[in-house]
Amino acid sequence: MFGNKLIGVMNGKLDIHGTPRNVTWTYLSQSVNVGEITFQLLDYTDWQVGEDIVIASTSFEMDEAEQRKITAISNGVYTVDRPFKYFHYSNVETYGNFKFPMRAEVALLSRNILYKGADEDSLGSNYGAHIMILGSEKAGTVGRFSYFELTQVGQGSIVGRYPIHFHKCGDVPLSFVKGVAVHNSFARLVTLHGIRFLKVTKNVGYDIFGHNYFIEDGSESKNFLEDNLSMNAKMVWTLTNTDVSVANYWCTNPDNILRNNNAAGSEFYGFWYELHPNPEGPTSDPSICPD
Repeated sequence: MFGNKLIGVMNGKLDIHGTPRNVTWTYLSQSVNVGEITFQLLDYTDWQVGEDIVIASTSFEMDEAEQRKITAISNGVYTVDRPFKYFHYSNVETYGNFKFPMRAEVALLSRNILYKGADEDSLGSNYGAHIMILGSEKAGTVGRFSYFELTQVGQGSIVGRYPIHFHKCGDVPLSFVKGVAVHNSFARLVTLHGIRFLKVTKNVGYDIFGHNYFIEDGSESKNFLEDNLSMNAKMVWTLTNTDVSVANYWCTNPDNILRNNNAAGSEFYGFWYELHPNPEGPTSDPSICPD
């Protein structure tokens, strides 16, 4: 049921918690020009020298997002390990009486706990590590995840093997996914399948194949996704049919709260609501009517 290269839980509790960070993603406070090696942020952060960041593209090419390592911080100015190749825009545009912020997102990718698929059998084969939560909360299932980093995760050729995957657990009000960073994933960021009352907040994703935040069948409801970032969602032919036209956020039931989430680069869509008369797939239920 679980496959391999994973932490799997059935009717048990799993906690993975890194050091809390005051800001997981924010915006540039001013534009970054080609050849510069510094940037400034809109918010005060606790980001440190040696940590990895990524700045979103502000052109029509999502691949102009750039990952860098912080080498120095002085008076709110961050210096990185090599010059930026692309222009990253940050300004407030005015249309009549309306002011519209147009700023590149900046995400912190580093955490003090790293969950990583081994180099020798992940790279090249798109066969990474994953975490899978099964069972019911009544039987003891709880998954609580905060402020850790996942990379070389997900198994791109096997449906159901995702970095963090809550699978047919029903109501999970004690569970949450908060402040995690997922990058270089071969299959998604977080999956909610047959799940209700899960809190997914302040997470960041970068360079991920398939729908990133994935509310799967349409039976999922009362989940709460807020202040999340998805950057550079990439199409994949080996998961579901819809992953060929990938979305940062895929939602199959409008009875979920999505608030203050950003989609900063995708090969196709940012937010995709795919609503059917009834849930499809393993949690099909004629009494639930998403549309």
